[in-house]
Amino acid sequence: MKDLISKIKEPINRRRFLEATLAASLAIPLLNYSQANAYNYQSSDISLSDYKIVGNPEGITETKLGIKTINTKYFLKGDLSKLPSDLEEEEFYKIIEPLEKKTETLLIYKEASKEKIIKKFKKASDKMRKRVKKLKDDKTFYTKQDTENLLNFMENLDLKDKYPKGTRFVIKTGAGKQGPTYAVYDPDGNRTTFKEIKRPETVSSIRKFFNFQEHWFDVYEDSNKD
Repeated sequence: MKDLISKIKEPINRRRFLEATLAASLAIPLLNYSQANAYNYQSSDISLSDYKIVGNPEGITETKLGIKTINTKYFLKGDLSKLPSDLEEEEFYKIIEPLEKKTETLLIYKEASKEKIIKKFKKASDKMRKRVKKLKDDKTFYTKQDTENLLNFMENLDLKDKYPKGTRFVIKTGAGKQGPTYAVYDPDGNRTTFKEIKRPETVSSIRKFFNFQEHWFDVYEDSNKD
């Protein structure tokens, strides 16, 4: 009786095994193709010769205690709409890393002091360190030393004690051998401060800080929700 049952079951098991093998052989190439699309994408596939605004063309306005303080616009020498729609966050940042970035921050409050500007950078850098650590699971990629590099740079800019409403701060990350730059424009549009960063460690810290801004990935995700 057992022999009879085994003879009946054997063809069924073999058929199921063959079906499963066939399904797997079809699925694996599709999986590999999907992974290749994500990992083979490079910054050169989306790079532009000029800046393109990323996100709201009117910029993002920050408020404190209900009072508008600054408005920041984000620019990238790249077109995020050309990227695949299903990139993971870490993959996304790897692709945009070599691309030049720029921010323009307009002071819309009555004034801002040098101390407050430097303090804001420190707070943003501390927040970035925690964020990058979680994203990359790497304690050594963005450290307290990166924050120190940013603060040392800001303190050596010869910033004025106070800036009036309408002052514009422009930071460019540069790319390749072109170092990052920091410029300040008065309310009339005259450039009052300009500095190019050349120290390699400071260049690295600034580029990491601006590359991993949440804004880039948030805009990318939102554009792919439709």
